[in-house]
Amino acid sequence: MNNNLSLGGFFGLELKRYLPLYKDVTQFHLARQAVYWVVKQKQWKVLWLPYYICPEVTNWLAKIPVKLAFYSLKPSFELTSFPALDKQSGLLWINYFGIHSEYQQTLFKNVPKKQCIIDNCQALFSPPLPNTATVYSPRKFVGVSDGAWLTGNIDQQLVNSLPQASSWSTCGYLLKRLDLGPEPAFTDYQQHEKQLDQAPLQRMSILTDTLLHSIDYTDILHRREDNFDFWHQRLQAINNIIIPKPVCPALSYPLLVDTPKLKSYLLKHRVYIPTYWPGLDVSVLPPFEKTLMSNLCCLPMDQRYSKPDLEKIYQLLVEFGL
Repeated sequence: MNNNLSLGGFFGLELKRYLPLYKDVTQFHLARQAVYWVVKQKQWKVLWLPYYICPEVTNWLAKIPVKLAFYSLKPSFELTSFPALDKQSGLLWINYFGIHSEYQQTLFKNVPKKQCIIDNCQALFSPPLPNTATVYSPRKFVGVSDGAWLTGNIDQQLVNSLPQASSWSTCGYLLKRLDLGPEPAFTDYQQHEKQLDQAPLQRMSILTDTLLHSIDYTDILHRREDNFDFWHQRLQAINNIIIPKPVCPALSYPLLVDTPKLKSYLLKHRVYIPTYWPGLDVSVLPPFEKTLMSNLCCLPMDQRYSKPDLEKIYQLLVEFGL
């Protein structure tokens, strides 16, 4: 018997335990911290990033002596050109919306794997490749308040020396949404995001790890594939983004149209569309990236929704005039 095991008393959460989505992952509190960790350990002098990136990533990178250089994107989300990297340089590539996984083969023909960071924060179901630092943010796909995975040749013992986060006090907005709905919980969610901006470098909490093991990822993958196909069949003809594959367990369905008014129209009808990313300095963005900031609508298609739910949103798009 484990002498440290307590017996009796009140109950806690009772959760199923499924197989993990990926084995041998290194756990961090946040994905931005995982990116920071890789760059710091590799001691790169220069890191190439896309202009179109979450500002919190660059805020964390500002904590270490690395020069940040930026590259622009084609409308296909391919790099406009590949920078010349010396041995002290690296490049971070984002798998936007989780629909561009096949582009990695082109990427690695131009950039050595060991000098790449694959940002799969929007691509939970894109498997990691050997000997390549790959970052995941499960909280963009499932209901957890924090947590990130990092794969690649990571010194696990060194990561284990970091303090472990505690998440019990940061899940209130998740429970409130379940109990009262999204609108009453939205202010709590915003406050939680602000708190994450101040979070120190930590390992994933026991609570988040437990919750992530309680999820049936196979079911989620299939539901997302079906919902992505629903949107693609109806919107591919009017979408200014070329979708590489018609079926994909993506983060969302990225719809790029010629008007910035669609997002606000959907909001009035309680269809909440994220903006990628608040805080970006629009004045320095290249033209395509500026268009994404104003006109991109990432339509919901996750595992919470069935075909009737998506039909309701589609009817709103028709009424809007698409």
